[in-house]
Amino acid sequence: KKPFELAQFTLINALEHAGSHLSSLNVETQSNLLTGCGMGSSAALAVTITGAVVHYHGLEVSDE
Repeated sequence: KKPFELAQFTLINALEHAGSHLSSLNVETQSNLLTGCGMGSSAALAVTITGAVVHYHGLEVSDE
């Protein structure tokens, strides 16, 4: 329902799939894009956050 929920859902699934977890995470974002305009910002945010956490934990994931 909220744009950030896609990022949360994606991150949780990626970590569960990798057998890892986070005890806490603080993310701050800023955007001038309007919500729900179909610009793909929610998907870009999900990929970016997931990539950063995967990299931080030293996990390996395929581009697929």
